[in-house]
Amino acid sequence: MVRNFLLTLSLLLVASFTFAQTSMTGKVTDKSTGEELIGANIIVTKGGTFIQGESTDIDGNFSIKVDPGSYDMEVSYTGYAPQKIAGIVASAGQATKVDFQMSSGEV
Repeated sequence: MVRNFLLTLSLLLVASFTFAQTSMTGKVTDKSTGEELIGANIIVTKGGTFIQGESTDIDGNFSIKVDPGSYDMEVSYTGYAPQKIAGIVASAGQATKVDFQMSSGEV
């Protein structure tokens, strides 16, 4: 009986952590041409602490799973000035869209 209770409790906790996550999605493009930037690096931080990193795909898109909360994102790409957006709020149950338009030649 106790074993079944603990198993059920464990499954409920795992499920609640799984459903608590949300995602931050977006696209990284060149500001002047609109061209997608493949392999741009995205770093997500919270209170100065690294949370997660990701690179854009062949279409310049990215998707990062995070817990609900407020985050900062920074994007970097060779030959482009890095960009940072602070205070992005990720809400439970909905994706947060954040697009970046990078300016070249301002490294």
